[in-house]
Amino acid sequence: MDVGRRHDRDRWMDVRDRLNSCETQYRPRTRTQLFFLGVETMDIPAGRVVDNHIMGTERGPSELPQPELLFQTEFYSVMRVHLRAGMTIPEQAATKEITVQCVSGRLDFVTMGRTRTMTTGSLLYLQPREVDALTAIEDSVVLVTKAS
Repeated sequence: MDVGRRHDRDRWMDVRDRLNSCETQYRPRTRTQLFFLGVETMDIPAGRVVDNHIMGTERGPSELPQPELLFQTEFYSVMRVHLRAGMTIPEQAATKEITVQCVSGRLDFVTMGRTRTMTTGSLLYLQPREVDALTAIEDSVVLVTKAS
């Protein structure tokens, strides 16, 4: 693995670990707290329609996707991740149940010992601590819903 990819993987895992290590009552709840953890946040009021087909800001080819917290409630949070073709999110395991929905594009999602190809409209459910990783085959947008 080249140095740039190792750095990106380590940075992504660091953000994930910081989010997952927070005790429930201390989970980051404010835009400032999430910003310092490396998660972009958006002000989306209830009832507003969001276009998830729009790709995020331009990033260099070696940069990891930057998750955007669309909204968070007491029970769950919804994050949007824009992936350029070839981007990889290394192995990780969420502490709570998650769903992953491919809004656009195509990606390979590895979990439970199998690689599954997700395309526009595909939805995948994972139980807590299930190890997963993914690679974008095409430019893709993914929605991740995580239980709080």
